[in-house]
Amino acid sequence: SDHYPINSSPIGLALVISNIEFDHLRSRNEGGYEDYNHFKKLLDELNFKIYDIEPTHSLTEAEVKETVKAFARDKDHRWYSCLLVCIMTHGVEEANAYATLLRCKDSRPNTKDGVSVRWIINQFTGNNCPGIHHKPKLFFIQACRSESSINAIKFWSAFMSALRCFSDTEIQRLVDEDEEHEDEGNVYMVFSTLPGRYSYRYDGYGSPFIRKTVEVIREMRDFEDLNGMMVEMIRRIRKEEGSIQIPEIVTRMSNRVCFPLDMEGAERKILEAILSRLETRRSLLVARISKT
Repeated sequence: SDHYPINSSPIGLALVISNIEFDHLRSRNEGGYEDYNHFKKLLDELNFKIYDIEPTHSLTEAEVKETVKAFARDKDHRWYSCLLVCIMTHGVEEANAYATLLRCKDSRPNTKDGVSVRWIINQFTGNNCPGIHHKPKLFFIQACRSESSINAIKFWSAFMSALRCFSDTEIQRLVDEDEEHEDEGNVYMVFSTLPGRYSYRYDGYGSPFIRKTVEVIREMRDFEDLNGMMVEMIRRIRKEEGSIQIPEIVTRMSNRVCFPLDMEGAERKILEAILSRLETRRSLLVARISKT
């Protein structure tokens, strides 16, 4: 088969972290509550079991790390087909490491305070989370990957300049060391924006990224795999937002992820089709009677 077996019920555990209020950063995450509620409702519809955390919003760096570690150590993962992590917060990209740093409630500006996406991914390797080994691990990151007006061209220029400081042997050594700490695959990441770019979110509406992700999955889950749906999500955001925000997919998957059919929705569609045909027949019968 070319797809992962997603056949447990629930299909997996899901962790959702939404940092909205910050002690030292200037702006709160406007629209954060809307994003949080929309995404949690989608997870319910997909039959994920949502992992309980306390507090539910605006976690400190220590709280985020402890929550992620506890989630990874949960022995119930072995009973489920996949896992999902969604984090919504402020963020910044570290140009010399291609690692998004996610800000926490107690993060300070112009520092390396926060939790890196790389660290989060590494909590779910086979050694740290054996119950989910060889199963799909899905990560959705709604966060800026810049705290300044730096654009993608400047970001990549700095990144490539940093790479030129290393010889080919040194670069390979860094890659080898990195691979020792990461799982061999089965990881699927979707970022709300490209490295060095802002990710937009609007008060009372939420973010285009979460809105379109929820919209597309609801519409297409019965006939499209996850990657196909995320490509469609990007297409819709680009159509509405232009090049101002372009989400990014990073995947190490060897198979496709297909969510179970929405049986309730399918039954509703079948019932609507039957009622439509009955209504058509009734109209034809009324027309015949009126002619006689």
